[in-house]
Amino acid sequence: MVAEHTNMVPAKYYNNEHLVYVGNYLDSNHPFWSKSPSQLLKIFYPYLKRINPLFKSQNIIDVYKFEAPISQPVIGRNYSKIIPPLESSRKNLFIANIFQVYPYDRGINYAFRLGRQVSQLLAPCLTGQR
Repeated sequence: MVAEHTNMVPAKYYNNEHLVYVGNYLDSNHPFWSKSPSQLLKIFYPYLKRINPLFKSQNIIDVYKFEAPISQPVIGRNYSKIIPPLESSRKNLFIANIFQVYPYDRGINYAFRLGRQVSQLLAPCLTGQR
């Protein structure tokens, strides 16, 4: 999966640069787990070039590798009764993460929805109304 974040959020919020996410959800014994970010870029580069023929390696600023043994939380029974609230016990500290998209599965659209919910809670804090 390839997602260019600047297709969803304007490049002006990324220092007028483009952020591209290459997602690859693999079994933990897959050889990619032992590869460095630069090794993975060498593997994926030809495919990125096929997607966008204007893509050039000299335009790459940095490459990161994020890894986790699972790609989403495992939700148990009755989770709706213990889902973490968006407001923490600390004043003006809010929490928004994948544990709060329940009952939905992970997805960028749910992340945006959750971000909007937190921004509505945060707005009064920024204007001194809370």
